[in-house]
Amino acid sequence: MRAHIMSYRGDGQAVLACCERAEVLLLAENTLFHTFLAFTKFHLCYYSAINDGVTAIESGYQAIRCAQAAGYSILALTMMACTVSPLLAAGRLHEVERLTQQAVRQGTASDGSRLPEAGWSMSWQAEILREWNELDAARSLAVEAVAVCEQAISFPALYHVFEGYAVLVRVYLSCGELDAACSARQQCEQIGRLMNQEVCLDAHSHLAIVDQVRLWLACGELDHATCWVQELDWVEQHDNPFARERQAVACARVSLATAQPDQALQRLEPALQRATAGQRWGHVLEIRLLQARAYQMLHEEPQALSALAEAVRLGEPEGYIRSFVEEGAAMAALLTKLREVRCKDGPTPYLDCVLAAFPKLSQRPASQAKSMVKPTPVQPLCEPLSERERQVLQLLAQGRSNQQIAQTLVIALDKVKRHVSQIFSKLGVTNRVQAVKQARELGLLDEQS
Repeated sequence: MRAHIMSYRGDGQAVLACCERAEVLLLAENTLFHTFLAFTKFHLCYYSAINDGVTAIESGYQAIRCAQAAGYSILALTMMACTVSPLLAAGRLHEVERLTQQAVRQGTASDGSRLPEAGWSMSWQAEILREWNELDAARSLAVEAVAVCEQAISFPALYHVFEGYAVLVRVYLSCGELDAACSARQQCEQIGRLMNQEVCLDAHSHLAIVDQVRLWLACGELDHATCWVQELDWVEQHDNPFARERQAVACARVSLATAQPDQALQRLEPALQRATAGQRWGHVLEIRLLQARAYQMLHEEPQALSALAEAVRLGEPEGYIRSFVEEGAAMAALLTKLREVRCKDGPTPYLDCVLAAFPKLSQRPASQAKSMVKPTPVQPLCEPLSERERQVLQLLAQGRSNQQIAQTLVIALDKVKRHVSQIFSKLGVTNRVQAVKQARELGLLDEQS
């Protein structure tokens, strides 16, 4: 028990010593505590300075086997759901699919009813469907999974209910349903207040912090995201190295949204080193995509294509799609350039598949008629911007904050946020910098105003 508590605080070697002492004291037939010990090693290797993703996965599977051998079916389902986390971070999506299918089968009764512990794995099934761009199926399963998870009444189940809502946030973000994503995020916050502080940090750092920033940016709350980064830089950093790494990735997203690519690269480099050392290739893929965007903003195309090529290499075997798509139109342009290079050597089916998942934007007309009376421009978008959205976009291009836009247009701040989110969705972008760049390329801005 002492080892498990210490595992949340990042002191890896001390926890290992405690685990070894416990293993000496445990009788071989005490399978329950052998399961718990394996889980503690799993948690230690994944979250602490030990940073060994492979051993974390092995320990997770060991915990599953111990629980199954002892006949603890509920505990085995719990260990299956827990083992998914390092598997996802390692980028092993197909293995996650197999493990969660096994868990859901074992947690489903003959009458079709499901144990709450099966719901924990259902949430991860929804996450896989989301990454593979099967959004309708992902949304339906994620909603069902949360309902199943909430049937649990044990205190430890709070963590997994938190997981369910965190996945739901991610799914709604991919679907562009920002109000629903905000509502699910509020549920995460309410559950977090009921949890132990260190357990909550564990859940928040792994499941929520990056998506919280993505949600702020998608809703046009750049000021909120910027303030969060400033506060994080001012306060003493938490001693959990995994939490610090994920915070760095979240901060890098804000740096990119505020057109500070050099700062983003500085934040990402140590995160990349740690994720690579821990063999968490799913996290490496995410970081490489952000590096590609940063180099692209710096007009350093060779470096951008190199980082993107590494992300493609990691993503292709497991079928990653949404991780690329959700980086917006700029990523689509970079992927197109990479495909042009690779087409010289033969077909590029994976790149074709990923590019096909991006929102379609028609090309800007070669010429535009000019007249003394300026009409509403014909917009090269599948879903044109409304008059109000064009006004908001114009003010965004002038660098106005949401509050300033609300004051200028004499509308509520919440309405500004909704307009900004709709603009992002229609332009196929994820932040203000991308929105203004895309709008300028499509001729949607009045550059004389």
